[in-house]
Amino acid sequence: MATTARSVIRQEISKLDHSYDALTTTTKLTTDNAVIDTKLAGIGYHNADSLKDAWIWLNTALNASVERTISANTAAGTLTIRGAVLVAEAAAGTAVELHKRFRPSDIHNAIARACNEEYAHVFQQIENTTLHTYANQNVYPLPSGITDVYEVMLENRLSPNFDYNILYKEGHVPDFSAWTVSTYPDGSDAATNITLSQYTTGDQTTPFLIFGENWCKCVSTTSAGSHYWTTLATPANYGGIKTTYEEAIYCTTADEVKVTIVDSAGNTASSTHGGTGLELVRVSHTTTGAPTTLTAGITTVGTTAATFYRGRAIWTRAEHYVSSLYTPLTNWRLFGGNIEFLERTPQAGRFLLLKGKAPLSALTTDTSTIEVGEPQVQIIYAGALLHLYRQLRQQHSHRDKNPYNEDVIYWERQLNNARMLYGIPSIPIRMPRHQS
Repeated sequence: MATTARSVIRQEISKLDHSYDALTTTTKLTTDNAVIDTKLAGIGYHNADSLKDAWIWLNTALNASVERTISANTAAGTLTIRGAVLVAEAAAGTAVELHKRFRPSDIHNAIARACNEEYAHVFQQIENTTLHTYANQNVYPLPSGITDVYEVMLENRLSPNFDYNILYKEGHVPDFSAWTVSTYPDGSDAATNITLSQYTTGDQTTPFLIFGENWCKCVSTTSAGSHYWTTLATPANYGGIKTTYEEAIYCTTADEVKVTIVDSAGNTASSTHGGTGLELVRVSHTTTGAPTTLTAGITTVGTTAATFYRGRAIWTRAEHYVSSLYTPLTNWRLFGGNIEFLERTPQAGRFLLLKGKAPLSALTTDTSTIEVGEPQVQIIYAGALLHLYRQLRQQHSHRDKNPYNEDVIYWERQLNNARMLYGIPSIPIRMPRHQS
Protein backbone atom coordinates (compact mmCIF):
# COMPACT_ATOMS: atom_id res chain seq x y z
CA MET A 1 0.00 0.00 0.00
CA ALA A 2 1.38 3.39 -1.00
CA THR A 3 1.70 5.97 1.77
CA THR A 4 2.84 9.59 2.05
CA ALA A 5 4.37 11.18 5.17
CA ARG A 6 3.26 14.53 6.58
CA SER A 7 6.73 15.99 6.03
CA VAL A 8 6.54 15.18 2.30
CA ILE A 9 3.04 16.63 1.96
CA ARG A 10 4.02 19.87 3.74
CA GLN A 11 7.06 20.39 1.53
CA GLU A 12 5.19 19.56 -1.68
CA ILE A 13 2.42 22.04 -0.87
CA SER A 14 4.90 24.89 -0.50
CA LYS A 15 6.78 23.72 -3.60
CA LEU A 16 3.57 23.83 -5.65
CA ASP A 17 3.08 27.37 -4.36
CA HIS A 18 6.67 28.24 -5.40
CA SER A 19 7.37 29.37 -1.84
CA TYR A 20 9.70 26.65 -0.53
CA ASP A 21 13.43 26.15 -0.22
CA ALA A 22 15.39 23.43 1.55
CA LEU A 23 18.32 24.80 3.54
CA THR A 24 21.21 23.03 5.24
CA THR A 25 23.16 24.73 8.02
CA THR A 26 26.82 25.37 7.19
CA THR A 27 27.55 26.29 10.83
CA LYS A 28 26.21 24.09 13.60
CA LEU A 29 23.24 25.43 15.56
CA THR A 30 24.08 26.82 18.99
CA THR A 31 22.00 28.16 21.87
CA ASP A 32 21.07 31.38 20.10
CA ASN A 33 18.64 32.59 17.43
CA ALA A 34 20.87 32.21 14.38
CA VAL A 35 20.48 29.77 11.51
CA ILE A 36 23.38 30.01 9.03
CA ASP A 37 23.46 28.68 5.48
CA THR A 38 26.11 30.47 3.45
CA LYS A 39 24.57 29.16 0.23
CA LEU A 40 21.52 31.44 0.61
CA ALA A 41 22.97 34.17 -1.58
CA GLY A 42 23.67 31.66 -4.32
CA ILE A 43 19.99 30.65 -4.51
CA GLY A 44 18.67 34.20 -4.77
CA TYR A 45 18.58 35.54 -1.22
CA HIS A 46 21.44 38.02 -1.49
CA ASN A 47 19.47 41.05 -0.28
CA ALA A 48 19.33 41.75 3.44
CA ASP A 49 15.93 41.14 5.03
CA SER A 50 14.54 39.57 1.84
CA LEU A 51 13.26 36.70 4.02
CA LYS A 52 11.83 38.78 6.84
CA ASP A 53 8.59 37.22 8.23
CA ALA A 54 9.07 33.95 6.33
CA TRP A 55 8.77 30.71 8.32
CA ILE A 56 11.30 28.02 9.11
CA TRP A 57 10.61 24.46 10.26
CA LEU A 58 13.14 22.31 12.10
CA ASN A 59 12.51 18.74 13.13
CA THR A 60 15.54 17.07 14.69
CA ALA A 61 15.92 15.01 17.85
CA LEU A 62 17.08 18.13 19.72
CA ASN A 63 14.95 20.73 17.95
CA ALA A 64 11.73 18.83 17.42
CA SER A 65 8.86 20.51 15.51
CA VAL A 66 10.39 23.99 15.84
CA GLU A 67 8.34 26.56 13.91
CA ARG A 68 9.65 30.16 13.88
CA THR A 69 9.45 33.34 11.84
CA ILE A 70 12.51 35.14 10.54
CA SER A 71 13.10 38.64 11.91
CA ALA A 72 16.10 39.42 9.72
CA ASN A 73 18.55 37.89 7.28
CA THR A 74 21.93 38.95 5.92
CA ALA A 75 23.40 38.64 2.46
CA ALA A 76 26.04 36.35 3.98
CA GLY A 77 23.39 33.76 4.85
CA THR A 78 22.52 34.31 8.52
CA LEU A 79 18.86 34.05 9.48
CA THR A 80 17.79 35.55 12.80
CA ILE A 81 14.64 33.91 14.12
CA ARG A 82 12.12 35.10 16.66
CA GLY A 83 11.29 33.26 19.88
CA ALA A 84 13.31 31.14 22.29
CA VAL A 85 16.89 30.16 21.52
CA LEU A 86 17.52 26.88 19.72
CA VAL A 87 19.10 23.78 21.20
CA ALA A 88 22.72 23.32 20.16
CA GLU A 89 23.36 20.62 17.56
CA ALA A 90 26.55 18.55 17.48
CA ALA A 91 27.52 19.51 13.93
CA ALA A 92 26.55 21.47 10.86
CA GLY A 93 24.32 19.90 8.23
CA THR A 94 20.93 20.33 9.94
CA ALA A 95 18.05 20.34 7.46
CA VAL A 96 15.91 23.48 7.65
CA GLU A 97 12.68 24.04 5.73
CA LEU A 98 12.01 27.56 4.50
CA HIS A 99 8.33 28.38 3.88
CA LYS A 100 7.96 31.87 2.45
CA ARG A 101 4.17 32.15 2.37
CA PHE A 102 2.38 29.68 4.62
CA ARG A 103 2.99 28.88 8.26
CA PRO A 104 3.81 25.14 8.59
CA SER A 105 1.15 24.55 11.26
CA ASP A 106 -1.42 26.22 8.98
CA ILE A 107 -0.34 23.78 6.25
CA HIS A 108 -0.90 20.89 8.68
CA ASN A 109 -4.41 22.14 9.44
CA ALA A 110 -5.13 22.50 5.73
CA ILE A 111 -3.92 18.93 5.10
CA ALA A 112 -6.31 17.66 7.78
CA ARG A 113 -9.19 19.61 6.21
CA ALA A 114 -8.39 18.24 2.77
CA CYS A 115 -8.21 14.65 4.03
CA ASN A 116 -11.66 15.01 5.63
CA GLU A 117 -13.35 16.97 2.84
CA GLU A 118 -12.02 14.77 0.01
CA TYR A 119 -13.22 11.49 1.53
CA ALA A 120 -15.47 10.89 -1.47
CA HIS A 121 -12.42 10.87 -3.75
CA VAL A 122 -9.52 9.54 -1.68
CA PHE A 123 -9.71 7.09 1.22
CA GLN A 124 -8.33 3.91 2.73
CA GLN A 125 -9.45 0.77 0.92
CA ILE A 126 -10.03 -1.82 3.63
CA GLU A 127 -10.19 -5.60 3.56
CA ASN A 128 -11.06 -7.02 6.97
CA THR A 129 -11.04 -10.70 7.97
CA THR A 130 -11.46 -10.46 11.75
CA LEU A 131 -15.02 -11.87 11.83
CA HIS A 132 -15.82 -15.56 11.72
CA THR A 133 -19.27 -17.09 11.72
CA TYR A 134 -21.18 -19.03 14.40
CA ALA A 135 -24.14 -21.37 14.11
CA ASN A 136 -27.53 -19.62 13.99
CA GLN A 137 -26.01 -16.13 14.43
CA ASN A 138 -27.18 -13.56 11.92
CA VAL A 139 -25.88 -10.28 13.44
CA TYR A 140 -22.17 -9.39 13.70
CA PRO A 141 -20.70 -6.09 14.94
CA LEU A 142 -18.91 -4.03 12.31
CA PRO A 143 -15.17 -4.18 13.11
CA SER A 144 -13.40 -0.98 14.06
CA GLY A 145 -11.42 0.77 11.35
CA ILE A 146 -13.88 0.17 8.53
CA THR A 147 -16.54 2.81 7.90
CA ASP A 148 -18.45 1.80 4.79
CA VAL A 149 -18.81 -1.85 3.74
CA TYR A 150 -19.69 -2.53 0.12
CA GLU A 151 -19.04 -6.29 -0.13
CA VAL A 152 -19.23 -9.27 2.22
CA MET A 153 -17.68 -12.60 1.23
CA LEU A 154 -17.64 -16.00 2.91
CA GLU A 155 -14.53 -18.14 3.09
CA ASN A 156 -14.72 -21.27 0.97
CA ARG A 157 -12.74 -23.32 3.51
CA LEU A 158 -10.40 -24.92 1.06
CA SER A 159 -7.68 -27.26 2.15
CA PRO A 160 -4.36 -25.41 1.76
CA ASN A 161 -3.33 -28.23 -0.59
CA PHE A 162 -4.57 -26.71 -3.84
CA ASP A 163 -2.78 -25.68 -7.01
CA TYR A 164 -2.96 -21.91 -6.52
CA ASN A 165 -1.21 -22.24 -3.16
CA ILE A 166 2.45 -21.50 -3.93
CA LEU A 167 3.61 -23.46 -0.88
CA TYR A 168 1.77 -26.60 -1.94
CA LYS A 169 2.81 -26.21 -5.57
CA GLU A 170 6.49 -25.97 -4.55
CA GLY A 171 6.38 -29.06 -2.34
CA HIS A 172 5.90 -27.57 1.13
CA VAL A 173 3.34 -28.90 3.62
CA PRO A 174 1.16 -25.85 4.40
CA ASP A 175 -1.34 -27.68 6.66
CA PHE A 176 1.36 -28.45 9.30
CA SER A 177 0.58 -32.16 9.08
CA ALA A 178 4.14 -33.48 8.61
CA TRP A 179 6.91 -33.18 11.22
CA THR A 180 9.90 -35.32 10.29
CA VAL A 181 11.88 -33.21 12.76
CA SER A 182 9.91 -32.63 15.96
CA THR A 183 11.03 -29.00 16.34
CA TYR A 184 9.67 -27.60 13.05
CA PRO A 185 7.22 -28.70 10.32
CA ASP A 186 8.35 -30.18 7.03
CA GLY A 187 9.11 -27.68 4.30
CA SER A 188 10.25 -25.01 6.74
CA ASP A 189 13.46 -23.84 8.37
CA ALA A 190 14.24 -23.97 12.08
CA ALA A 191 12.68 -21.13 14.07
CA THR A 192 14.56 -18.32 15.83
CA ASN A 193 13.47 -17.49 19.41
CA ILE A 194 10.25 -19.47 18.97
CA THR A 195 9.68 -23.02 20.22
CA LEU A 196 7.55 -25.00 17.77
CA SER A 197 5.67 -28.26 18.28
CA GLN A 198 2.96 -30.21 16.50
CA TYR A 199 -0.48 -29.75 17.98
CA THR A 200 -3.57 -31.70 16.95
CA THR A 201 -7.23 -31.21 17.72
CA GLY A 202 -7.06 -34.34 19.84
CA ASP A 203 -4.78 -32.44 22.24
CA GLN A 204 -6.64 -29.19 22.19
CA THR A 205 -8.01 -27.32 25.15
CA THR A 206 -8.20 -24.05 23.20
CA PRO A 207 -11.47 -23.32 21.34
CA PHE A 208 -10.26 -23.59 17.76
CA LEU A 209 -13.20 -23.53 15.43
CA ILE A 210 -11.78 -24.33 12.04
CA PHE A 211 -8.90 -25.25 9.77
CA GLY A 212 -8.57 -28.96 10.27
CA GLU A 213 -6.81 -31.19 12.75
CA ASN A 214 -3.19 -30.09 12.49
CA TRP A 215 -1.78 -26.99 14.12
CA CYS A 216 1.64 -25.58 14.85
CA LYS A 217 1.99 -24.54 18.48
CA CYS A 218 4.39 -21.61 18.97
CA VAL A 219 5.89 -20.30 22.20
CA SER A 220 7.70 -16.99 21.68
CA THR A 221 10.22 -15.30 23.98
CA THR A 222 10.91 -11.69 24.89
CA SER A 223 13.38 -11.54 21.98
CA ALA A 224 12.23 -10.91 18.43
CA GLY A 225 11.78 -14.20 16.59
CA SER A 226 10.89 -15.69 13.23
CA HIS A 227 9.89 -18.90 11.45
CA TYR A 228 9.95 -19.15 7.67
CA TRP A 229 9.21 -21.76 5.05
CA THR A 230 12.24 -22.96 3.14
CA THR A 231 12.92 -20.52 0.30
CA LEU A 232 11.10 -21.33 -2.91
CA ALA A 233 13.02 -23.45 -5.40
CA THR A 234 12.06 -21.15 -8.27
CA PRO A 235 11.94 -17.59 -6.86
CA ALA A 236 12.64 -16.05 -10.27
CA ASN A 237 9.17 -17.20 -11.39
CA TYR A 238 7.69 -14.54 -9.10
CA GLY A 239 9.93 -11.60 -10.03
CA GLY A 240 7.93 -8.38 -10.10
CA ILE A 241 4.73 -10.21 -9.12
CA LYS A 242 2.45 -9.29 -6.22
CA THR A 243 1.61 -12.21 -3.92
CA THR A 244 -0.57 -12.54 -0.84
CA TYR A 245 0.28 -14.72 2.18
CA GLU A 246 -2.02 -15.53 5.08
CA GLU A 247 -2.11 -17.73 8.15
CA ALA A 248 -4.94 -18.62 10.50
CA ILE A 249 -3.53 -17.78 13.94
CA TYR A 250 -5.08 -18.23 17.36
CA CYS A 251 -3.51 -15.84 19.88
CA THR A 252 -4.71 -14.00 22.97
CA THR A 253 -1.69 -11.69 23.25
CA ALA A 254 -2.00 -8.50 21.22
CA ASP A 255 0.75 -7.02 19.07
CA GLU A 256 3.12 -10.01 19.23
CA VAL A 257 2.92 -11.93 15.94
CA LYS A 258 2.67 -10.91 12.29
CA VAL A 259 3.14 -12.61 8.92
CA THR A 260 5.88 -11.57 6.51
CA ILE A 261 6.96 -12.12 2.91
CA VAL A 262 10.72 -11.84 2.34
CA ASP A 263 12.70 -11.73 -0.89
CA SER A 264 16.37 -11.10 -1.56
CA ALA A 265 15.83 -7.33 -1.74
CA GLY A 266 13.44 -6.69 1.14
CA ASN A 267 10.29 -7.70 2.97
CA THR A 268 6.73 -6.66 3.78
CA ALA A 269 5.08 -7.43 7.11
CA SER A 270 1.42 -7.43 8.06
CA SER A 271 -0.05 -5.57 10.99
CA THR A 272 0.24 -7.52 14.23
CA HIS A 273 -2.38 -10.00 15.42
CA GLY A 274 -4.93 -8.22 17.60
CA GLY A 275 -4.94 -10.81 20.39
CA THR A 276 -8.66 -11.47 19.97
CA GLY A 277 -8.38 -15.22 19.48
CA LEU A 278 -8.71 -16.66 16.00
CA GLU A 279 -7.73 -14.24 13.22
CA LEU A 280 -6.60 -14.42 9.61
CA VAL A 281 -3.37 -12.47 9.38
CA ARG A 282 -2.51 -11.46 5.84
CA VAL A 283 0.11 -9.49 3.91
CA SER A 284 0.75 -8.65 0.24
CA HIS A 285 4.17 -8.01 -1.26
CA THR A 286 5.49 -7.22 -4.73
CA THR A 287 8.62 -9.29 -5.29
CA THR A 288 11.78 -7.62 -6.50
CA GLY A 289 12.48 -7.96 -10.23
CA ALA A 290 15.02 -10.79 -10.09
CA PRO A 291 14.80 -12.48 -6.68
CA THR A 292 17.39 -15.04 -5.67
CA THR A 293 15.42 -16.04 -2.56
CA LEU A 294 11.73 -15.81 -1.71
CA THR A 295 9.95 -17.08 1.37
CA ALA A 296 7.15 -16.29 3.81
CA GLY A 297 6.32 -17.00 7.43
CA ILE A 298 5.87 -15.31 10.79
CA THR A 299 7.83 -12.88 12.92
CA THR A 300 7.34 -12.04 16.58
CA VAL A 301 7.89 -8.65 18.12
CA GLY A 302 9.41 -10.01 21.33
CA THR A 303 7.80 -7.45 23.64
CA THR A 304 5.87 -10.14 25.50
CA ALA A 305 6.37 -13.91 25.60
CA ALA A 306 3.27 -15.56 24.17
CA THR A 307 1.77 -18.89 23.18
CA PHE A 308 -0.15 -19.00 19.91
CA TYR A 309 -1.29 -21.54 17.32
CA ARG A 310 -1.09 -21.57 13.52
CA GLY A 311 -3.76 -23.50 11.61
CA ARG A 312 -2.72 -23.37 7.96
CA ALA A 313 -0.81 -21.25 5.46
CA ILE A 314 -1.93 -20.09 2.02
CA TRP A 315 0.27 -18.10 -0.37
CA THR A 316 -1.12 -17.12 -3.77
CA ARG A 317 -0.60 -14.64 -6.51
CA ALA A 318 -2.62 -11.60 -5.47
CA GLU A 319 -5.11 -11.93 -8.33
CA HIS A 320 -6.00 -15.47 -7.22
CA TYR A 321 -6.44 -14.69 -3.52
CA VAL A 322 -10.08 -13.60 -3.31
CA SER A 323 -11.38 -15.61 -6.26
CA SER A 324 -9.89 -18.83 -4.86
CA LEU A 325 -10.79 -18.44 -1.21
CA TYR A 326 -14.05 -16.46 -0.95
CA THR A 327 -17.60 -16.41 -2.30
CA PRO A 328 -19.65 -13.17 -2.40
CA LEU A 329 -22.79 -13.00 -0.24
CA THR A 330 -25.87 -10.95 -1.09
CA ASN A 331 -28.26 -11.56 1.81
CA TRP A 332 -26.89 -8.89 4.17
CA ARG A 333 -27.35 -5.29 5.18
CA LEU A 334 -25.64 -2.68 7.38
CA PHE A 335 -27.90 -1.83 10.26
CA GLY A 336 -27.12 0.05 13.48
CA GLY A 337 -23.37 -0.54 13.34
CA ASN A 338 -23.85 -4.24 12.58
CA ILE A 339 -23.85 -6.56 9.61
CA GLU A 340 -27.16 -8.39 9.57
CA PHE A 341 -27.76 -11.49 7.47
CA LEU A 342 -31.30 -11.93 6.17
CA GLU A 343 -33.30 -15.03 5.26
CA ARG A 344 -30.53 -17.46 6.18
CA THR A 345 -27.35 -17.37 8.21
CA PRO A 346 -23.95 -18.09 6.61
CA GLN A 347 -22.34 -21.46 7.22
CA ALA A 348 -20.77 -21.61 10.69
CA GLY A 349 -17.06 -21.72 11.41
CA ARG A 350 -15.84 -19.64 8.48
CA PHE A 351 -14.18 -16.29 8.13
CA LEU A 352 -15.94 -13.31 6.58
CA LEU A 353 -14.05 -11.00 4.24
CA LEU A 354 -15.40 -7.45 4.42
CA LYS A 355 -14.47 -4.97 1.71
CA GLY A 356 -15.02 -1.33 2.48
CA LYS A 357 -13.40 2.02 3.03
CA ALA A 358 -12.40 4.37 5.83
CA PRO A 359 -11.10 7.95 6.13
CA LEU A 360 -7.38 8.54 5.80
CA SER A 361 -5.43 8.39 9.05
CA ALA A 362 -4.78 11.58 11.02
CA LEU A 363 -1.31 13.08 10.61
CA THR A 364 0.09 13.99 14.02
CA THR A 365 3.86 13.86 13.44
CA ASP A 366 6.21 14.36 10.53
CA THR A 367 6.70 10.62 10.17
CA SER A 368 3.01 9.70 10.33
CA THR A 369 1.51 8.81 6.97
CA ILE A 370 -1.75 8.77 5.04
CA GLU A 371 -2.69 5.69 3.02
CA VAL A 372 -2.28 7.15 -0.48
CA GLY A 373 0.67 7.90 -2.73
CA GLU A 374 1.07 9.33 -6.20
CA PRO A 375 -1.00 10.31 -8.06
CA GLN A 376 -3.97 10.31 -5.62
CA VAL A 377 -2.11 12.46 -3.11
CA GLN A 378 -2.34 15.30 -5.67
CA ILE A 379 -5.96 15.66 -4.52
CA ILE A 380 -4.76 16.38 -0.98
CA TYR A 381 -2.19 18.90 -2.22
CA ALA A 382 -4.79 20.81 -4.24
CA GLY A 383 -7.43 20.66 -1.49
CA ALA A 384 -4.98 21.97 1.11
CA LEU A 385 -3.78 24.83 -1.12
CA LEU A 386 -7.37 25.81 -1.88
CA HIS A 387 -8.08 26.01 1.85
CA LEU A 388 -4.89 28.04 2.49
CA TYR A 389 -5.70 30.57 -0.23
CA ARG A 390 -9.27 30.90 0.98
CA GLN A 391 -7.81 31.80 4.36
CA LEU A 392 -5.60 34.46 2.78
CA ARG A 393 -8.55 35.83 0.80
CA GLN A 394 -10.59 36.08 3.98
CA GLN A 395 -7.79 38.01 5.69
CA HIS A 396 -7.87 40.55 2.84
CA SER A 397 -11.64 40.70 2.43
CA HIS A 398 -11.65 44.41 3.33
CA ARG A 399 -9.88 45.33 0.10
CA ASP A 400 -11.81 46.45 -2.95
CA LYS A 401 -9.78 44.10 -5.13
CA ASN A 402 -8.73 41.01 -3.25
CA PRO A 403 -5.26 39.89 -4.43
CA TYR A 404 -6.07 36.20 -3.78
CA ASN A 405 -9.26 35.79 -5.80
CA GLU A 406 -7.38 34.43 -8.81
CA ASP A 407 -5.40 32.00 -6.63
CA VAL A 408 -8.62 30.59 -5.15
CA ILE A 409 -10.11 30.15 -8.63
CA TYR A 410 -6.92 28.48 -9.85
CA TRP A 411 -6.80 25.93 -7.02
CA GLU A 412 -10.52 25.23 -7.32
CA ARG A 413 -9.84 24.21 -10.92
CA GLN A 414 -6.76 22.20 -9.96
CA LEU A 415 -8.74 20.35 -7.30
CA ASN A 416 -11.55 19.49 -9.71
CA ASN A 417 -9.02 18.27 -12.27
CA ALA A 418 -7.24 16.13 -9.67
CA ARG A 419 -10.55 14.60 -8.57
CA MET A 420 -11.41 13.64 -12.15
CA LEU A 421 -7.94 12.36 -13.05
CA TYR A 422 -6.82 10.68 -9.84
CA GLY A 423 -9.88 10.13 -7.62
CA ILE A 424 -10.48 6.56 -6.52
CA PRO A 425 -13.52 5.29 -8.47
CA SER A 426 -16.74 5.59 -6.54
CA ILE A 427 -17.62 2.43 -4.63
CA PRO A 428 -21.34 1.59 -4.43
CA ILE A 429 -22.15 1.66 -0.71
CA ARG A 430 -24.86 -0.82 0.19
CA MET A 431 -28.00 0.75 1.63
CA PRO A 432 -30.04 -1.01 4.33
CA ARG A 433 -32.07 -3.82 2.81
CA HIS A 434 -35.44 -4.76 4.25
CA GLN A 435 -37.12 -8.12 4.13
CA SER A 436 -40.30 -8.23 2.10
